Amino acid sequence: MKGLTTLLFLFLLSFLEAQIPTFSRTYADTANFAGNSRRAIEIQSGTYFLASAGHSLFVNEGGFQRLSKVDLIGDMFEDVFFYTNSRRFFFFCSVIQASDNDLIVFNTRSTIGAMGGNQIFAMKISPDLLDTSWIYYHNDSTHFDTPDDIIETTDGNFALIATRSYIGQDDFDAIFLELNSNGQLLHETIVDVGIANMAHSMVETSSGKIIINGNTAETLGGNGLKVYSATLNSERVVESTFFLPQLSEGGMSRFGSDKLVFSGYDNSSLAPKAVMTNNSGSVIWNKTYGVSPYSAVNYIGRKTIDGSIVMVGITDLTVNSGFIMKADSLGNLLWKRSYDHGPGSDFFMDFIETSDGGLLVTGAASNAISGQDVWLLKLDADGCLNPQDCEVGITDMPLPDVLTIYPNPASEYLNLKIEQGQGTYIVLLHDATGRLVQHATLTGIGTHLLEVNQLQTGVYICTVRAANGDLMGHERIVIR
Repeated sequence: MKGLTTLLFLFLLSFLEAQIPTFSRTYADTANFAGNSRRAIEIQSGTYFLASAGHSLFVNEGGFQRLSKVDLIGDMFEDVFFYTNSRRFFFFCSVIQASDNDLIVFNTRSTIGAMGGNQIFAMKISPDLLDTSWIYYHNDSTHFDTPDDIIETTDGNFALIATRSYIGQDDFDAIFLELNSNGQLLHETIVDVGIANMAHSMVETSSGKIIINGNTAETLGGNGLKVYSATLNSERVVESTFFLPQLSEGGMSRFGSDKLVFSGYDNSSLAPKAVMTNNSGSVIWNKTYGVSPYSAVNYIGRKTIDGSIVMVGITDLTVNSGFIMKADSLGNLLWKRSYDHGPGSDFFMDFIETSDGGLLVTGAASNAISGQDVWLLKLDADGCLNPQDCEVGITDMPLPDVLTIYPNPASEYLNLKIEQGQGTYIVLLHDATGRLVQHATLTGIGTHLLEVNQLQTGVYICTVRAANGDLMGHERIVIR
């Protein structure tokens, strides 16, 4: 009977996975425009919204801002389109859903004349894309402001950060703005933690403070590039900062109320890295993933509903693909994927989890005419575009033939036979969703016994790593 239950479970699991619609779509607005979308949202099951923007390859033709509604197979069926030949819109725009279900779009546009400074703006619009509640325009300036992130705070305000460059000067700062629910400016703060510091992402703490992050350098030439974090108090004044020299560039997200996840890369290895800290910057773990040539300029990792971390970005210049990877709560790699749209530069910017258990990834893909289109991918929970051709688990990674795991299927225990090496080993058991359900420490070579009779019937991934983090082996295990 237990064997029949296992078969039914496996059938149900494969059936549910197959039901998650997946697609890869690009959206070109006009032939001479380049576009991109930073992050999409889902406001009801199977209906997605994305904000996209771009500008003409020809200066005098201006730019566009677009907010679009997309269905579960990627078809665009409703949108609002703004075009002006007197301004250029920056294409790394973002959209969030407010607590009242309206949409907030954040971007910057050029001053009149299509060149010169960039002006921050935000607008609030209804989900049917018919009614605009308000539009906020920051003062036109000679500064060049690049949009980075937007969040809604617990008290209903909207916090925005951008990277400000000073035209004619070799310097960058982060600029923070806070608007109330009516789109009126409450606070404006310049965050200057060094030479050429740029903004990237932002979170709110349980006490209502704002933590922003970005990267900064010790010299104008970019020497000593490292990630920084700055905490703004209730008056939105910088009260503390810390630096992470482990990362040259990277984004930040919350992992519970008292932890932060920084994900990016460092110049020494050009391989993806992730660092978990507390809110004050004390490092909890620091992981470098030996899957070069993956590195990232635009890169973010976020906690998923199963307690794991999904990270997206761009592979290095020799590959130029979008990539996505997943790690458990301890930073151990579960799987990685990469996707190419064409021969040019393709990359991922961000992602959300969807109500059907999938992953909606936004970014940009190259084309032969305009150079860049909006790229939207719907993947399943394992990061697969074509699930039937996509194996669960870590792919394309050479593994030493030093580990044997048996029996499989198992019901009471697993034997883990380690044939080479020395010292201690970490055993991690994850369920089909990527949640860590069991871990153990083993010492020395030989056969070790791992009890699994307390686990529910299902499919698990058993991973064994050396104490230094090197992967010894992994295998899909059925518990029945």
